[in-house]
Formats: sequence, C-alpha cells, structure tokens
Amino acid sequence: MRRRLHLIFQTLLAVSLCMLAIPLGIATAGEATRELYIDRLADTARFAELGEPALRTSRLRGVADEMTRYNELFGIQAALLNRYGEVVASAPLALRMTPAMRASAELVISGGQLTPESAIWPWQSRPLIVGAPVVAGDELIGVALTVSSTEHLRGRVFLVWISFLLVCLVALLASNAAVPWLMRWVLRPVRDLDKVARSIADGNLSSRVTLTTGPSELRGLTASFNAMSEKVEKMVENRRNFVSHASHQIRTPLTVLRLQLENVGDHLPESGKAELQSAIDEVDRLTRICHALLRFAQAEIEDPADTSVDVSELAAEAVLRWGRVAEKVDVGLSLSGVGVSARVNPDLLNQVLDALIDNAIKFSPPSGRVVVEIRARPPWAVINVVDNGCGMSREDARNALEPFWRGAGTQNVHGSGMGLAIAATLIAHSGGRLTLIPGGERGLTARVLLPIGVAGQPYV
Repeated sequence: MRRRLHLIFQTLLAVSLCMLAIPLGIATAGEATRELYIDRLADTARFAELGEPALRTSRLRGVADEMTRYNELFGIQAALLNRYGEVVASAPLALRMTPAMRASAELVISGGQLTPESAIWPWQSRPLIVGAPVVAGDELIGVALTVSSTEHLRGRVFLVWISFLLVCLVALLASNAAVPWLMRWVLRPVRDLDKVARSIADGNLSSRVTLTTGPSELRGLTASFNAMSEKVEKMVENRRNFVSHASHQIRTPLTVLRLQLENVGDHLPESGKAELQSAIDEVDRLTRICHALLRFAQAEIEDPADTSVDVSELAAEAVLRWGRVAEKVDVGLSLSGVGVSARVNPDLLNQVLDALIDNAIKFSPPSGRVVVEIRARPPWAVINVVDNGCGMSREDARNALEPFWRGAGTQNVHGSGMGLAIAATLIAHSGGRLTLIPGGERGLTARVLLPIGVAGQPYV
C-alpha cells in the first residue's frame, strides 16, 4: 500500500508540475518573442522614416551609413527597397536577399502587414524579419527591412526552460525524500490497528492500540476501535463467566437429584423401575451437558503453551486408551503414519484426540474400523481420524463444529453435541484448525492441522 501511495503521489506531483511548467515555458518563449519583435519594429520604423526623404530625393548615402552603423553595433542586417522591390541601400553593402526577405518585402509593398510569430522556439533557426512601409503622403514608395538573428533569444528561452526543468526535478527529488516520512506518519495508525486486530483475532482480547501521532481522523478511528474492543472483551468475558457459573451451579442440584432418584428406586415396584431409570438417564445427560459447557468455556480462555510435543506419541497413547472401548463395540482401532512434532499443549491435544476418537468409534458400525493417521505436511502437522461410519453431507460437516449441533439421524445417540465444538475451539487457540471431510457414501475424516515443530522419524 505504501508503494502504491508513493507512486500515486509522485505521479500526481509530476503531472501538476508539467501542467505548470509547460504553459509557463510557452508563455516565456512568447513574451521574449514579442519583446524582440517590438524592439525590431521600432528600429525598422525608424529606417522607414529615414528612407522616405532619401527615396524621394535619391540621396541614399545617409540611410546607408545609418544602416551600416546599426549593423556594426548590433549585428542586425537592414535594407531599404523601392516600390519595385529593388535594394537601394543596405548593410552590409552586399546584402543577399533570401526568398523569405523578398516575400516579406513583396507583402509590405502590396499593402499587406507582416504578422509577428507567436513564439520562437529553441529548435528554430530562421531569422526574425520585420518590415515597415515607406510612405510619402498617401503613396507607398518603398519598404524598410531588418533581419535579426534569433540565436540569443533561443538561447535565453532554452536556459529558462532548463531552469524550469531543474526546479521540477528538485521538487520531485524533495518530495521523493519527504513522501516516505509522510506515508509512515499517515499509515502508522493503520499498521498499529492491523497488528492489534490480528492479536485480537488470535485470542488476545486485551490488546489495545496506543497511538499519539498520525492524522486526527485515524486517531479518532483508533479511539473507536479501542472502545469497540473493550466492549467485545466484556461481552465475551460475561458470556464465559455465565457459562462457567451456570455449569457449576447446575451440577450440584443435578447430583442431588440423581441421588434422590436412586433412593426412590428402593421404594418403587418393578413396573416403575424402567421409568425411574429413564429419568436417571436424563439427569446423567444433563450432567454431561453441564460438564461440556464448562469445558467449552475453559477452552475459550485456555492459553496454548508454545512447546513442541511428539504428536505420534500422544496419538499412540490415545489409541491405547480407547482400544478396550473399541473392542467392546467390535470396532478396530489402529495408528499409522510418521513421527512428527507440533507446537501445542499436550493436555489440549489429548482432549482433542479423545473427542475425535470417541466420535469415530461411536458412529462406526460393528466390525468397522477407525484409523488415526499422522502426517507431516509443512508447515502443518496433520492428524486424520478416519472412520467408515454413516458419514455426513458437506453442509452437515460444516455445521457439526457448532455447539449442540446434532445430525438428523443421531438425536438418540449418547452425547451432548459439544465434543467437536470444544475440539475446534482448542485447536484454533493453538494456531491450527479442525475440519470434517465427508468420505463419500460412507465414512468421515476429522482432520487436525497444527503448526509443525521439530521433524520426527518414521513411526514404528
């Protein structure tokens, strides 16, 4: 962004300088041309006044001497022509009439008027020709011409243009040195906002922007952002406290209620035992939901330890823990892959593995199979928990990570609907992510991506 702003600013400045310098350069050339023309026109008119009595009396020596002195002083050619276009006096004496001079003389003799050029440019080398009619009474009897070199004028205009160019270059260089500082001053609040926003996104809700410099509009935005962050932090903290306190407060009455129901069982006939057991099961389900809510609240505030752990070793322990559970329901459970390390809290990863393996076993059919695969795919350490159960659609796979979500065909399956949501939250706090990948007609893959640590050896 800073480079783009720098380029835009420099481009706008360059265009602005060109829009100022080009018209100014054109005006400078035009003004210098007009000054030169007016000066030569006055000299030419003077020769026309001197030429009027000379042409009437044919005494041309005085005019020729005046033109010679003029030529010696200023290096400007001058000529006096009669009505027939013949040179009768000139300086230098052997003046050679060029086609341009003859055309100018003929124009004046025919009653026309030489129009001055709007500007003489540095690349033009033709001389400036000025003519004035010689009039006796109402009769035109000749024409006076002056032919001036424009070299001095062109050199002066060129120097002025060079000075304009140097001024523009200096301005561009100065702005090129000043713009980075200006961009840093303008964009520093944006960078600070971005840094704090990333920190909040990573779970550090107490991050705030501390800013004392920058445009007033961005400082105002910073204050609004901090106020919003404080409100969000309070809302999240209040929600966490509510979930945690509610879970704690509900667990005790549920425990008491379960004990009371068990005590009532001793006084009920056999016909009522089934209904009693159903009520106890519902109390147990509510207890599990309270425990899940408490774990979910703790997961959101748990800070992951930045340590490197052997994922393969933890996965092997999890497979061993759940091996007997899998055997009871006739589900095969195995581990495959390579040894790989990841930056994650080991207790946190154990919770995630327990939740994923529990789900995979729960939804696998008899004689089914659950495989825990470990892969290294830099920059991630990959854990896949693959089952061949009933599977789910892609839409359900996205919704399954939400708290309390239950599939259409799993309403009566044992569980609280919080396991995957808790696992996803724990993984996100470790800088990774959990996704569910449908396996087609059957099966599901729960994929965990964690920041890779030190590369391991093949797992045996």
